[in-house]
Amino acid sequence: MFAKVSVLRAGCVLVLAAVAGVAVFPAVATAALVGEYHFDGDLNDTASSPANLFVYSGAAPTYVPGVLGLGGQAISMVYNNSSYTRECDSADVAKYQTLGGTYTVEAFINLTSPIPTDSRIVTHWGPWFLGARASQQLWCLEQNSGGTADFTGGALVVNRWQHIAITGDGTALKLWLNGAVVGSQGYNGTMNTSGGPLQINNMNTGFTGVIDDVKIWSGEAKDQAYMQSRYNLITSAPETGDIPEPATMALLGLAIAGLGGYLRRRRTA
Repeated sequence: MFAKVSVLRAGCVLVLAAVAGVAVFPAVATAALVGEYHFDGDLNDTASSPANLFVYSGAAPTYVPGVLGLGGQAISMVYNNSSYTRECDSADVAKYQTLGGTYTVEAFINLTSPIPTDSRIVTHWGPWFLGARASQQLWCLEQNSGGTADFTGGALVVNRWQHIAITGDGTALKLWLNGAVVGSQGYNGTMNTSGGPLQINNMNTGFTGVIDDVKIWSGEAKDQAYMQSRYNLITSAPETGDIPEPATMALLGLAIAGLGGYLRRRRTA
């Protein structure tokens, strides 16, 4: 009985959308990793075979060390209205059109300066984007047959790796920051479709910093355990600021040596 009700509900959504002239896709049942960009010295989509490529606008891409727990590289981007990547392969455009209403979009980001203006970080032009407001809050927008979901949450910081994500589980869209939900909004479990490209950063609004390991999942809203495991890739290794400087280590050594001498003198007194 439950299965029949679910099918009828999905059918009603599609009929209403067709009457309104809007192309939508309901949540799909099969989970798949449809996009994966490690930026380990190239712009390949490793979820595709053969690998699909991004077109990079502006100067040649700069690759820098990525998230320590991943052990690879990341891509450095500068907010100058030209430093961005755009998916160029028609097959990849098609697979994001059929992403469905249940999905996950995630990435690691390390800002070197605050977000200058309302910005898109990972975008499929038309249906959705994961971005950030000038207030430094994470920002989610999704267009579906029920309207537009548009909400914010959390706060990005500079000079530190952070894990960011959107999930849609068919009932609620959620914004994730460092393993925790920081914002949510209900939706009807559908997503509009568009022939626009997938884009990282943006030609008009964007960020200055480093981005790593962008992943896009269809048919699955990742849970808190997964998000925490991704965040742990950042915290599992010490950050530069957590390693004592040589001068600090030298002073610590002198203090320990002095304490040892004092204790020896006490024992012989």
